[in-house]
This record gives sequence, structure tokens and C-alpha cells, in this order.
Amino acid sequence: MEIKNNLIGGHSTLWQSRFGAILYGVIWALIVTFVLSFFTSIILYYSPLSETYLYPASIVIIVISIFFGAYLTAQKSQTNGLIKGVVVGVCVFIILLLLSYLFGGFFLNGLLLKLVYCVVAGAIGGIFGIK
Repeated sequence: MEIKNNLIGGHSTLWQSRFGAILYGVIWALIVTFVLSFFTSIILYYSPLSETYLYPASIVIIVISIFFGAYLTAQKSQTNGLIKGVVVGVCVFIILLLLSYLFGGFFLNGLLLKLVYCVVAGAIGGIFGIK
């Protein structure tokens, strides 16, 4: 009855408790990804560094972003940090994969390795967020 009343009233505490923290973490991870990518592109454009640093930089950016998003998710929910962190990592991975496909930068090289990085960064961020 409580769930029905919450849905009728326009506020679903069940949805917010289960998915709100994950959505919050995914959004923040994407924001951090885009901000760090912007600064990295500025640095690479104005410095004598070659494009060979682009792939390692993208991995570092994704790992930092997912760690941060999973950390925030775990802090917000205070339960199941490991699981919710992994979910954040997988969600961000899928979103970035879809964006790269849509904008023509889709490569299958190292795809599984990137997924592992995302899952591990999410899991670690989720664990640290609980403590």
C-alpha cells in the first residue's frame, strides 16, 4: 500500500532508494569524464605531447570518473557499495560505448579490458564510499 501511495503521489521512495543513488553516480561520473576529457584535449593540443598519450589518458580518465561516481553512489546509499559501484561502472561503460558508436569512434580493440577497468574502478569506488 505504501508503494502505491508513493507512486500516486508522484514520489517513489522505492525507486529513489534503489536507483536514485546509482543514477546520481552515473551522472557525476559522466560529468567528470567530460570535464577531464576537455582538459586533456587542451593539454594535448597546446603541448608538444604526441597523440600516443591519448589512449592511456582516456583509460585514466574513465577509471577516475567511475571511481568518483561509484564513491558518490555508495556514500549516498550507504548499502551494497560493491554491487552499486559495479553497476555504475557498467552503466558508464555502456553509455560511453554507445556515444563512441554514435560519433564514429567505435573500436572493438581492448573493449573487454576497458570493461574490466570500469568494473574494477566501480567496485573499488563503491567499497571506499561505504567507509
